[in-house]
Amino acid sequence: MLQLNEIKKTYGEKEAAVEALKGVSLSFRRAEFVSVLGPSGCGKTTLLNIIGGLDRYTSGDLSINGVSTKDYRDRDWDTYRNHTVGFVFQSYNLIPHQTVLENVELTLTLCGITAAERKRRAKEALKAVGLEEKINKKPSELSGGQMQRVSIARALVGNPEIVLADEPTGALDSETSETVMQILKEISKTKLVIMVTHNPDLAERYSDRIVKMLDGRVVEDTNPYEGESSFSQEKKGKNSAMSFLTALYLSGKNLLSKKRRTTVTSFAASIGLIGIAVILSISNGMSAYIESSMLDNASLQQVILRSTTTVYEQGEETPAVKFPEGTTGVTPYEAQTVKNKRQDLSAISEYLKEEAEELTLDIALSYGMQMPILYRDGETYLPIPSDSWSECLGNAAYLAEKYTVLAGEGFPQEKGEISLVVDEYNRLPAATLTSLGFFAENGEIAYSEIVGREYRVIANDDWYVEENGIFRTKGTTESQSAYERGISVKIKSVLRATSEDISYLSEGIVYSKQLTEFLLEQNGASKVYLAQLENKETDVTTGMPFGNGSMDVGTDYGGGMPSFSTTHEDKLASLGAPSPSCIVLYPLDVNAKEEIVGLIDRWNETHEPIGYLDLSNAVSAALGSLVNIVTYVLVAFSVLSLVISSIMIAIIIYASVIERTKEIGVLRSVGARKKDISRVFRAEAVILGGLSGGVAVLVSCLLNGTINLLIGKMVGVSSIATLSPLTALFLVALSIVLLLIASLIPAKIASKKQPAIALRTE
Repeated sequence: MLQLNEIKKTYGEKEAAVEALKGVSLSFRRAEFVSVLGPSGCGKTTLLNIIGGLDRYTSGDLSINGVSTKDYRDRDWDTYRNHTVGFVFQSYNLIPHQTVLENVELTLTLCGITAAERKRRAKEALKAVGLEEKINKKPSELSGGQMQRVSIARALVGNPEIVLADEPTGALDSETSETVMQILKEISKTKLVIMVTHNPDLAERYSDRIVKMLDGRVVEDTNPYEGESSFSQEKKGKNSAMSFLTALYLSGKNLLSKKRRTTVTSFAASIGLIGIAVILSISNGMSAYIESSMLDNASLQQVILRSTTTVYEQGEETPAVKFPEGTTGVTPYEAQTVKNKRQDLSAISEYLKEEAEELTLDIALSYGMQMPILYRDGETYLPIPSDSWSECLGNAAYLAEKYTVLAGEGFPQEKGEISLVVDEYNRLPAATLTSLGFFAENGEIAYSEIVGREYRVIANDDWYVEENGIFRTKGTTESQSAYERGISVKIKSVLRATSEDISYLSEGIVYSKQLTEFLLEQNGASKVYLAQLENKETDVTTGMPFGNGSMDVGTDYGGGMPSFSTTHEDKLASLGAPSPSCIVLYPLDVNAKEEIVGLIDRWNETHEPIGYLDLSNAVSAALGSLVNIVTYVLVAFSVLSLVISSIMIAIIIYASVIERTKEIGVLRSVGARKKDISRVFRAEAVILGGLSGGVAVLVSCLLNGTINLLIGKMVGVSSIATLSPLTALFLVALSIVLLLIASLIPAKIASKKQPAIALRTE
């Protein structure tokens, strides 16, 4: 039962107040056809809107199924409209960008019914009004009578208990009006149908009951109802709710119906994003170029730890006053001093091998060990300086990528394998070639003459001879025996870098790690090394105390040329001490290099600090800061553009709210909540944001291609503007977030529109 008890409705306040209903009391049967008649302005439509929950009464009470609505909240009215009431409007109120089937389904989308079930029930409702052939048509393709029948089908599809019809035949011809009235009459056999009309003839012929109104009051009721309620006392259906996917679908259909405006809006919103995208692309490309340059320039990229490091000891602080007046003399002070500090790299070398292995191409350890080398030329044994000899990088896969094998095969892997490295012009200094025993004829040395060349590396016990407690080196006459007992090494290949920026391998001879390890094992157990280990005061190869200028061969990390051995530690290193004198780490990339530096810094927090050289850090930091500063400035300008475009989008969405006011009223009439209306316009912002972000990414990629082409032709650097996939996703997400923010106020305005007022909007 539907019961109205002294319902009053007043519009406006104070002097401007207009009383539309003045104490209306009515009760209705479960199934009857009630026509409400009266002149314009008598309150008929207001009464219908209050019964349908589109408008609120000022005082009195409306009881639904025996339950008072005085304490109804918004969601209760929404549920009531969605499950209990169906509306048939004079102006049809169909959503123009949706098909006939979609218009009828609209009520069911708020009930949580599956898509398949919605379609089935909507088709049945359309079949009941004779429109099963028109389900895929748009409302604009239908006649007035057909549109009204669609409106009736929409009212019936949710199986409501009450059907409210506001002038359903007002815009129809007489023949079509008869058809509509017959449908409503048939409905009234099982449901309560309340119709507002100006046509007393139709009301007399089809109605079971006529209620006449005048000046906001009921003046006649031909068949009043005073019996017991026949409505269900249970609340019908769960609370109505629109899913975000449904909101996206509704908004998407609306945007598709205005393709030109949607395209222009998306492009306008993307302008600021395009600027940011291009700037970030160039910044990303520049950073990648700097990283690549740093990585290719091995001398900058390496992290180097040495056993001896320079320490600066601060002297006295400088006086506070410069250029003092009235002085009477010169003041002495302690200046800053520079000292060499020795660092034990043994422990940290093991730590880095374990922690930094995944971050490096290789970790090279130098031991400062002397490496006497002999070359046999006929019956002559020539000493070979080792200053052009260095250990080879151990990562064969990386070497295969970065170096070309000009002759021979592969890279040094065994202790008896060495390679000759030339520069980008296939050159080596003449002095280096001569020291290796090569003498150019006609300005060129054939590869066949180089590959296979044999040398002998001499271990301590085969190089030093003990006489009277002094370990002297073998003389020229003893070279043959040293040669015969030496370690045979042969040139297996000639190598050249694939790029002039690569300098991981020094020019000259490179040998394998295995040779280094073998010599360390041999020399660490040699007589001269063990003797020097016991004698901390005197150089056992000269008999002279340390620190007085005694000469030694091989204390310069590479060996060969004589240098002064000033400490016991230096001498031990030259003879094969197992503690490295230098650690060189070759990072995989710039990020790996930063992690390696972090590892060393963490070590220094808990151990005796170890100094290290990271030249690339200062260079890349300076360049990176410059790139960042330029990026921030340009992004700031683009953000300003983005803010302006966001404001414009907010205005456009507000315009959409105004355009779709009647649609808002229709959605509210079928049970959509305020938050559902807000969700529809937020969904529209999400779609526009996604489109704008996509347009920005697409245009940016096209611009990046143009920029790269121009820069490539001008300076020979390609891919200077690169938009990473992650940045592209970020820009799309940023666009969506910004447009969501821009839509908040328009969406709030839309959600606050009263259903009855929205439906009257043209």
